[in-house]
Amino acid sequence: TPSPYPVFGPIQLIVPTLLAGNCVVWNPSSQIPISSQRVAEVFEGARLPPGVFSMVQGPRDPIGEALVAHQAVDMTVAAGSPQLGEALRDRCEEGRLWVQTGGKGWAFVCQDAHLDRAVYEVVTSAFLSAGQRCNATSRVVVESAVAEEFINRVVGLSKGLKIGSPLELDSFCGPLSERAGLTAFQKVLKRFQRKGSPLRLVVEGGTSPLPTALRKKGMAYVAPAIAVVDGRFPDGYPLPEEVEGPLLVVVVVDSVEEGLEGFADHPYGLAASVFTESDARFADLSRQLQAGAVNWNRGTIVASTRYPNAGLKRSGHGAEGNSGLMLATTWPQAVLSSSGIFDPSHRVPGMSWPKEMDAVDPSSMTTPPYNPEDDTIALPLEALDTLRHE
Repeated sequence: TPSPYPVFGPIQLIVPTLLAGNCVVWNPSSQIPISSQRVAEVFEGARLPPGVFSMVQGPRDPIGEALVAHQAVDMTVAAGSPQLGEALRDRCEEGRLWVQTGGKGWAFVCQDAHLDRAVYEVVTSAFLSAGQRCNATSRVVVESAVAEEFINRVVGLSKGLKIGSPLELDSFCGPLSERAGLTAFQKVLKRFQRKGSPLRLVVEGGTSPLPTALRKKGMAYVAPAIAVVDGRFPDGYPLPEEVEGPLLVVVVVDSVEEGLEGFADHPYGLAASVFTESDARFADLSRQLQAGAVNWNRGTIVASTRYPNAGLKRSGHGAEGNSGLMLATTWPQAVLSSSGIFDPSHRVPGMSWPKEMDAVDPSSMTTPPYNPEDDTIALPLEALDTLRHE
């Protein structure tokens, strides 16, 4: 599991896998050892049988490499970057991999949207956790009729966010997970600021707006940045979805339908949000969005563990999290049964029936009805069927 979502991330992968009847060996990100230790202590406190749950701290290489390659491992379940997903797909045998990757998310704001709600959800989804969440909002496509008002509200709300230590309970977000990410984030912002760039930084972001106390050597704090572009996002610039940090690009269009083509062309399909008061318009837009999750009047980072969590294109290799993961981590088994008295007259053509067999008492050939509770599979078949329908 990766460093963003240090608690929720492993929980949504480990719990369904355990409920499906498996043993789990967990290798968390080496960037968050203390948070991972706390999660492991919770599982330890649940008094699971010895060996059902184990945690191994350490870097992806060699710890993760050894686990992925070990023949005693029936399946590798992972979450992380698209690059991690592709690397695992190259290393794991067919059928031994389930991986959820990132790609961030897009928001679409229609002119009939409740702007206060849309602004709150977009800003929160874009900048919480310093924009490092896998489904953070990276772009918001807004209709020109409300673009100016929407941008002004987004800028105002963003400038009031408190960036500070995670130990301070009133902090909106803390630093980037590693110092190297700060340098990369600053380089992206400088490209947006170059002369002639079609991208306009309406909120500078980076380290400059921060107080001196948050710009000391070794720190990785950054302030949110907001860029605006008219029409389509230009070629030749880093994709916002691939920027690790609090960056939001506002794309102004005459109609949000113009943004659908751009969403279809970009390589990710994890999450999208649609802000509109019209049932019909949401239904139409959601049908066209190639995303594993589409939220209505909620931000892209909002999710429920009751629903499968899927990503399309580079955002997931056929993976479904939460309840869907329970099915992925069980062996498929089909059970066909027969009950009642056997009638030999219903037999395949070309098969004679010896007369001496007619003397057998028919009641002795009665098969009791199939009872799922007699089986030793991890879940009753009715439960699996219910999961599929939900």
